[in-house]
This record gives sequence, structure tokens and C-alpha cells, in this order.
Amino acid sequence: MTKRNRNTLILAALLIAMAIGLAPMARAAQVAQHTHGHDCQTASSVALNGESHATLTDTNDYAVYRIDLEQRGLLEVTVEPGALDIWGLELLNSSCAVIPGLYSDTSMVTGKWTALTVPHKDYLQYGDPMTWTLDPGAYFVRIRPNPAKVFQDEITYHTKFIAHYGHDIATAEPITMDRPANGELLYPEDREVFQITTTERGQIHAWTAGPSETADKPVVELYYSDGSSGFEQRVSDWEGTGIIPDMLPPGTYYFSVIPQKPDKLGTFTLNLEFTATMMDPETCVTPEIECLK
Repeated sequence: MTKRNRNTLILAALLIAMAIGLAPMARAAQVAQHTHGHDCQTASSVALNGESHATLTDTNDYAVYRIDLEQRGLLEVTVEPGALDIWGLELLNSSCAVIPGLYSDTSMVTGKWTALTVPHKDYLQYGDPMTWTLDPGAYFVRIRPNPAKVFQDEITYHTKFIAHYGHDIATAEPITMDRPANGELLYPEDREVFQITTTERGQIHAWTAGPSETADKPVVELYYSDGSSGFEQRVSDWEGTGIIPDMLPPGTYYFSVIPQKPDKLGTFTLNLEFTATMMDPETCVTPEIECLK
């Protein structure tokens, strides 16, 4: 073998060795481009209604990201297919505690399989703690790695936030008589709950309107401050589009708007009209009805 050929072989061997050694370095550099926090203190923030990326380095690498909600609403986190490095997602509250009962499931809003969804369809079947909406504030999404094998592939995930009013008395939206409330029913089990406070005795006419003048407008129900109902529900008004319960004493009440039929969803406007009832202070009797004690 000539000296020139021998030098060529040595150079080729060196190049191969360098290539083998540089491959892990290139992979490490690629992973370093997708740094992430490992707990709530080091979590980086991600924007809502957008696309984000993550890379897990090993089977113990938990990636944590922060999400800030400025108003009450619904949240979904979807992961693009083929993300074998992910074992699951968890949603943590502002204290970094896991919110129970949230798993991968079919979205109640879109009907598609989702890595993390609020509300959670299995609530209705398994009786998990009900998280119908999320309060405004800070939350954290924790990505759990596959405990068997991590390929260090880039993970692409999407966040989707939908502003939505409360689903029960504890999360009801305060409103006033002089301003209609606009909302939207997104799924068959959905409902929007509103809080109203009166300082006089009288009657409240509550009715819904929407983009179409049909008989399938959302139903209005009325509740006392403790969640009970001591009066007949769904008492139709003269137009058949709302309710007019009997005379009510001053206090706090809640109006729940629900779909009249499972497939009748969409936007609505809740209108409230208050009529004070004149009373005779001597007998506590109105011209129409005896006063409530």
C-alpha cells in the first residue's frame, strides 16, 4: 500500500469517527433548543390558542408549562399524533396541586379525542369531581414522559381556550337588570348561570332571545341563593319565551340558561325585567297577591 493510500484511509477513518462523535452532540444541541421547566417555579409560559413544542430527554424528564387565564372559561390541550414520548398530561392549579379527574377524553365541545379537556365527559359516567369551568388565574400543564422509552422527538401540542360563564351557583356570573347578558351553549349538558340581586319586592320577567326566532330557544330556570327552588319552574310568560315567577322578596337569585333540546345550541341573550309590587303597609297585601313573609 502506498503512503498516499495509507494517508487517505487514515483520513477517512478520522472523518467517520468524527461523524459518529458529532451525532450525539447534534442530538444534544437539538434537545437543548427545547428547554423547559421541570416544576411550577421554573415553568415557562405558553400562549393560549397557539402551537407549542417540547422535547423530553429521558424517562424521568417531566416538562412543565404555565398558562395564564384572564377570565373564566374552558381549556383543551391537544397533542399531534405520533408523540410516543408522552405518557400523559396533568393540569395543576396555581398552588401546583393536580386538579383531580382530568384525563385524556373526548371533548364535550368538539367531539374529538383530546389529551386534556375541561370539562371532562367521563364526569357524567364515573362521577369524578366536577370541573365544568376554570377560574381566572395561573395553571400549569405537566407532561409526563413515557416510563419505558423516550426517543427525544419533538412534541407539538396546541392549547385552546374558550371564554365561558360559570356552570353552577358557586361560579355564577353577576349581572344587572339594566344590561342583557350574552352567552353561548356549546354542548348538550352545558348551562350558563347568572346572579342577580334585588333590593325591592317584585316580579322578575326573564326570557331569552337569539339569532333565530324559533320555539327552541334556551330554557330559563330560577333558584334561591342556596340553590333551592321554592317556586314552579318554567312558568311560561305570555310570549312563551321565558318565565315570570310569583312575587319575590328582596335578595339574591340565580338564573340558569340551558338548551331546550340537546341539538339546539348556540348564542343567546338573557333579558331581565323587574317590576316592583306596591304593598299596603297596614295589611301587607298587594292588589294581586298576599305578601311573602
